[in-house]
Amino acid sequence: MALLHKILVVDDDDISLFLATNLLKLLTVDVEVQTVSGAQQALDYLQAASQSGSYPELMLVEIIMEPMNGFEFMQAYRDSNRLNQLPIQIVFVSSNRQYRHLEQAQNFLDLDFIEKPLTPKNLAKYLA
Repeated sequence: MALLHKILVVDDDDISLFLATNLLKLLTVDVEVQTVSGAQQALDYLQAASQSGSYPELMLVEIIMEPMNGFEFMQAYRDSNRLNQLPIQIVFVSSNRQYRHLEQAQNFLDLDFIEKPLTPKNLAKYLA
């Protein structure tokens, strides 16, 4: 596996960011893993990246974050005329499979979901 060049991981948990970064670097060659510790930071990062033309090919977004959760992030992302044009594959990530979160996910049926913990197996199709 080794075709992606830039991945953005969005999570408000430092341990999850650390684990995801290390796993992604183990699984891919020539990858740049960027991390941000919240949804607003991700929006700011993507605005700057869209202006420079150096945006990620893959974004892993934790659903349960504060103060803006992953669903709210995706709504803001889609509402942005600049950001919603970027060809980024976005995947929701969470260890919480509560029904209300899955119900909210129905608004984003075009996005995939990975249940934590992240593993080589559940990341494989996104890194091929």
